[in-house]
Amino acid sequence: MLRRLSFVKTAERHLFTGDCFYYHDGTFYVYWLLDEGHHSGLGGLGGHQWALSTSGDLVNWTHYPVAVGFEQDWEKSICTGSVIADKDKFYAFYSTRVQDDKGVHEQLSYAVSDDGGKKFVKQQPNPFYFPPEECVSRDFRDPKVFRDEDGTYHLFISAYKKNPVIEGFGGYLYHMVSDDLKNWKESKAVLAGQVATPECSDYFKWNDWYYLLYSTGGDTYYVMSRNPFGPWQYPATQAFVEQWGCVYKTAPFKNGRRILVPRLEEYEKAVSQLGAARLLC
Repeated sequence: MLRRLSFVKTAERHLFTGDCFYYHDGTFYVYWLLDEGHHSGLGGLGGHQWALSTSGDLVNWTHYPVAVGFEQDWEKSICTGSVIADKDKFYAFYSTRVQDDKGVHEQLSYAVSDDGGKKFVKQQPNPFYFPPEECVSRDFRDPKVFRDEDGTYHLFISAYKKNPVIEGFGGYLYHMVSDDLKNWKESKAVLAGQVATPECSDYFKWNDWYYLLYSTGGDTYYVMSRNPFGPWQYPATQAFVEQWGCVYKTAPFKNGRRILVPRLEEYEKAVSQLGAARLLC
């Protein structure tokens, strides 16, 4: 069951927003993409940067300056990513969109915050990971970071294979693991054979089930399993596929529930909205 709670929007009508959500120590962190003209910035490369809004009750919000922004000329978009708190530091993982004489590419970067996730410092090497040879370099983005029950860190990256088994079904989630959030190695893909790049994934355990969310064509789908990485069940009723709501991201809520935040595509896309907080019961 989904129940709408509230929505907030930016004051500037020409700015649009999405796509990230995080919960830590009683505070909701909405890291959202500062977007102008629906990905049209910087010649269609996006021009996104991360802004931040926080709340302890989803009613009263505090807004901060850019949390992860441009520092180099080659950075054309700070794309969607995710955040994890570890040992008094916040780690932000994201993809950077770049362009050279061979085209447009996406590559992984990360930044660290010492002030509770408000301002991040980019780490070296930057980028720290390039698309693997099997992957279309234009589709390698939206890293989802989390720590499993054994203490291993994981990244799920939205990707598309150059030579899929079935033509037109190359979308998959590239999977990497690490012991220290710095040194990463490839692991088995957790989702494959998708008709498009499965964007902006989310992952969590809830009531003894593991849930994996991903978006294609603007709609958010989910699969579920009793095991951490599948095999997955695909529910016939997809609760997050609805008009206007795109790219759902989640965080824990009280009494064993979760909050979901989508990006809203509303009316003529003339009103910029940060997202609608929804309660999954």
